[in-house]
Amino acid sequence: MFLDAPAAVRVAVALFLAKGDRKSGDKVDAFVDAQGHLLELAAKPLGTDAHKGRVHDLLPMYLTLNDRYFGGDVDAELGWSQAGSPCRKKRRSITFGSWDTRARRIVIHPVLDQQEVPNVCVERVLHHEMVHAKVGDESGPRAPGAHRVVHGRRFAAEEARFAGAKEADAWFDEHLDALLRWRPGAALHAPVISRRRS
Repeated sequence: MFLDAPAAVRVAVALFLAKGDRKSGDKVDAFVDAQGHLLELAAKPLGTDAHKGRVHDLLPMYLTLNDRYFGGDVDAELGWSQAGSPCRKKRRSITFGSWDTRARRIVIHPVLDQQEVPNVCVERVLHHEMVHAKVGDESGPRAPGAHRVVHGRRFAAEEARFAGAKEADAWFDEHLDALLRWRPGAALHAPVISRRRS
């Protein structure tokens, strides 16, 4: 869960563990609450149709992406994560997908299983996780084997091959506030405040 955490969250973890700092603990708790969906399926086997959402089916996307970008070499289980219980606080961050190396499993956040979310956006996240499956972790440049690098140069080069990246990233940027506000059972088409400047 913390591999892709922002630097501020990692610092908060260190401060909380070292000094028991209450504000840092609150920051870590908020991060864990926002990422809790990643743990939902960690120990449970996925159902036969776990790849089928209410709107989007991950399997056809996965098969197309695997053929187009990975030569069919990525072998992963697919599923939509559970929405979890609604939280009163507004999320500050959201993880749209995760790759579990041990289970060889890609899990996608249910906020993306909405009519308003274009296929290219789901494919963008799925492709990102498939790159994790292909590349794995890279050693740091100065001390090989000393620490993990999950988004290294090789990862970036593979991810850059995704043809719909610009379109998907623009949509995510435009709709991030609505995605952060989304709660299970709610529609995504809540008023959107653009983050772009004219």
